[in-house]
Amino acid sequence: MSYFPNLSKKAAYAIIFILLVLACAAAAFGITKSAEAKRKKIDLENIYNKSYVEFTADIGNMRDTTVKLMATETGDIQQQLLLNTLIRDSGNALLLLNQLPYFNENISGINYFLNQIGDFASYVNGKILRNTSLSEEDRSSIKRISEALTEFSDYLIGVDGKDGYGYVRFGEGDYSIKDFRGLESTEGAKQDFPILIYDGPFSESAQKKEPLGTTGKDIGYKAAQSKLEAALTMKPDKLGKYSDSSGVIPAYHFAGTQQDGKRFNALIAHKGGALVWMMKDYLPKYEIGSTLDDDARKSCIKAASDYLDSIGYEKMSQNYWQYYQGIAVVNFAYEDKNITYYPDLIKVWVDVETKEIIGLDARNYLLSHRDREVATPAISIDDARNNLNNNLEFVSGKQALIPKKDGTEVLCYEMQCSMDNYDFLVYINAYTGESEDLFRIVHAPDGKLVK
Repeated sequence: MSYFPNLSKKAAYAIIFILLVLACAAAAFGITKSAEAKRKKIDLENIYNKSYVEFTADIGNMRDTTVKLMATETGDIQQQLLLNTLIRDSGNALLLLNQLPYFNENISGINYFLNQIGDFASYVNGKILRNTSLSEEDRSSIKRISEALTEFSDYLIGVDGKDGYGYVRFGEGDYSIKDFRGLESTEGAKQDFPILIYDGPFSESAQKKEPLGTTGKDIGYKAAQSKLEAALTMKPDKLGKYSDSSGVIPAYHFAGTQQDGKRFNALIAHKGGALVWMMKDYLPKYEIGSTLDDDARKSCIKAASDYLDSIGYEKMSQNYWQYYQGIAVVNFAYEDKNITYYPDLIKVWVDVETKEIIGLDARNYLLSHRDREVATPAISIDDARNNLNNNLEFVSGKQALIPKKDGTEVLCYEMQCSMDNYDFLVYINAYTGESEDLFRIVHAPDGKLVK
């Protein structure tokens, strides 16, 4: 029986031939697409491996640089050259870390550690430019940095999961590095170096076992994806598989690519759907040491403030900021009824040129924020001023709730003071009049440091 009863044999054979050609073409197309997908996966893994190898090399270079620093004397031109190298390598290592697909709050200690190294090197470099000798404390800090970098470098070189060629297995294209666990355990992130004031004097407050700022039921994956799109301010062009973050704040971990080709990673809280953490690809646009004019600084602060309002973080007051190679990092604290709540901190990264939000870290806020009933102060700000050291000149004061090492919080008067050429932040208990804490402000070319 013919499948083509109304056609001649010649026409029927022609149709069969055409169908066979189309079938072969479809099969070839499928094979090509499969090969293309496989090639893209290999290319992506090669990019990750390249970033990992360069990141490991930068950590090793920083270790060698700090060892050399310990052998220099104040006034030696090599000292300043080595510090500039350390600033450059720490910034480059941060960028490479952001190119790796393992992004969640568990490795934030490494981000913090690398930031600390760059900040400390800038601080020491500033002393040298002012013809000030390095103190024993400075040299001790350099030694501790070097020891931490040595430990970290050894870990990266010996990380489990490498194949026979020294490459790390990067999972099955799901933007996770399963063999990268343990990165957050390095003690380097816990070193007690000067911290930038834009992080706030209480940014390293005691971590709580349960986040207080996430409430309600689990919003589910679809709602979390909608929250992600609002956080990105655009629909992602490509969204990889999501996974659950097992950190202190349970969250949906998303990774993918924006419509402009920029890769991102983000965490959306299970409860309430708040944006916990986000970071996008960014390449530095300016040289180390470049500065930010006042108008650009104000524009970046406004962009960060507007963004926080748009995603539901309200009553956030800008406190401190820093500029680094085209990025303004702005720190906000929750403020209500003229009280600044330092446990409730959010940090926002802004591209200075485009005013695009590059990153956000709201973990401190979500760990601490809740409705509080704060008792009326027992003393006035004038009473608090009377309890200051007579050698301190009072500059300004305000009420601030600060965290204590035992996990409690206390209302204080934050008193900004000066003495000779030094600036200080003194915290006077608003009920007892006793001094609760004291920080020295160290002015650096690209921001302020507190010790």
